[in-house]
Amino acid sequence: MISKNTFLAAKETYVNSDIVIFGCPLDTSTSFRPGTRFGPDSIRSASEGLETYSPILNLGLEEINFCDIGNLQIGQGNSELAISEIYKKSKQIYTDKKIPFALGGEHLITLGLVNAASEFFPDLRVIHLDAHADLRTSYEGTNLSHACVMSNVEVKIGTKKISHFGIRSGTSSEWRKLKENKNLFPLDIKTMGNFISELSDSPIYLTLDLDVLNPSELCGTGCPEPGGISFTDLNQIFTFFDRLNVVGLDVVELSPMLDQSGLSSIVAAKVVRELLLTL
Repeated sequence: MISKNTFLAAKETYVNSDIVIFGCPLDTSTSFRPGTRFGPDSIRSASEGLETYSPILNLGLEEINFCDIGNLQIGQGNSELAISEIYKKSKQIYTDKKIPFALGGEHLITLGLVNAASEFFPDLRVIHLDAHADLRTSYEGTNLSHACVMSNVEVKIGTKKISHFGIRSGTSSEWRKLKENKNLFPLDIKTMGNFISELSDSPIYLTLDLDVLNPSELCGTGCPEPGGISFTDLNQIFTFFDRLNVVGLDVVELSPMLDQSGLSSIVAAKVVRELLLTL
């Protein structure tokens, strides 16, 4: 493990933590604008400018037992090996009865985490917040791509156990698949509130691609997509998440070098803070 800094208020030891943050600086299959390998450390650095307290959730990070164990040593260029390393680390965290929280890195990292989670939770459900469907079966000659991650997750846990929110970009075949499977939903407060009320105690893996946000609020991402939810509305949706039995999660696709203002990293750090407080 290597770690230059830690996320805001992460002071607990691994043994005493319920939630374990770790970085997955994978940037191998990024197809448009690279830079996600710098995401985890940029989120950590930006977090130092935030308060530990969330007024909308009325909670502070001091009330959460979590640690930050740094970044996995993931070499660029071998996606299969990277996914294997992410899987092994996630499996260790689950064995120790803790919740893994991964900072990306490109979206492909989700596959390693879901592979591990599904072994511990056979009835696992996945909530996917994203601008893109990520349901291609192959992209640029490989199925180990950020553009294929959700099709790989489908193979692992089944189509009916995945719910997609906020999708506004995809191929005609991806859109057809979403319509046929009836598992695409708008990302708004009412829809999410109704959806969550039906999940009861199902174990949930949550994956949040930061390009789900409007690029006017977060432009530092590899494939920004016009439209999307505001951070204010996303923050309101987070108020429902404490009803979920979240057993693992990730925040992915920050490319901080694409936003010289640093605002995208600050937004990403605040997303991470809010999610920590819903667990």
